[in-house]
Amino acid sequence: MSKILIDAGRSSRGWSRIGSFFRCPQLFAYQNRLNMSLIPASALTRGSMGHVIQAHQHAIWGARTAEGVWVDETRYHDPSVFLSPEESVHAWCDANGGHEYIERMIETFHRYMDKHPECPGDVVAVEYPVTAVLGTKDNVWGLWVVHPEDQHFNRRAAYIKAYDGGKIIPTPLNCPGHPDCGAAIVLTRRLDLVTRDRAGKIFIWHHKH
Repeated sequence: MSKILIDAGRSSRGWSRIGSFFRCPQLFAYQNRLNMSLIPASALTRGSMGHVIQAHQHAIWGARTAEGVWVDETRYHDPSVFLSPEESVHAWCDANGGHEYIERMIETFHRYMDKHPECPGDVVAVEYPVTAVLGTKDNVWGLWVVHPEDQHFNRRAAYIKAYDGGKIIPTPLNCPGHPDCGAAIVLTRRLDLVTRDRAGKIFIWHHKH
């Protein structure tokens, strides 16, 4: 049986320019309005390689727990189904390039593991996809996370099930002439890492490349 290489790339609707704007409006303007490339391709490649290595280590840790780990939309209880961190970076480079950085990235990973040999809490999920909708819930307008059972909802539905089981009344796109005019405004992203501490508190981690 072939082992799993975790997809640590973009979410189902692609890289979010809105997310870039929220993080840094000036960087958004440079990249999306002035078409300036401020991050060298080599740095992006090494960042992606490090992201994949960490994703595999965390998934292996999570799969060893009694509850298992969510990776993408599947729960796993067997850590042996995943490529090892070292194997994963080789497989990633076979598909995307960057072999010249492998030795350096694996050495960096091993130094990290020497300092942090255990995960900060139980790993609940790795690269877990979430979908959010702009709309009103409990008379409050905002961006609301959609329930996993309703991830593939009709974007023209009157109500959408929220993560806590409540109802989201979507605010449709008001842009006459656009093919999605009248449809819900949807954002997606992958949660890099979700952990739970001994008190049961949940933490969501985002790895900046």
